[in-house]
Amino acid sequence: MAENRATVQRLLIMNIEAEKPKMDPTLIAEMVLAFFSGLCIERNLKSGKASSTRKVEGLMKVLRSL
Repeated sequence: MAENRATVQRLLIMNIEAEKPKMDPTLIAEMVLAFFSGLCIERNLKSGKASSTRKVEGLMKVLRSL
């Protein structure tokens, strides 16, 4: 599992770097992975789909400003 997470993180960093963010792409990738880990836990606790959609949209707004 750790190996797969590392692969996903490397690929995510490459995608983030392509956008030329002001912030370190590695830090952004760590934030994104932490967010989605938490979101998966919430979804397994039966939170609503609308709530998840709203949270993802909020995260994307924040990320675009980085």
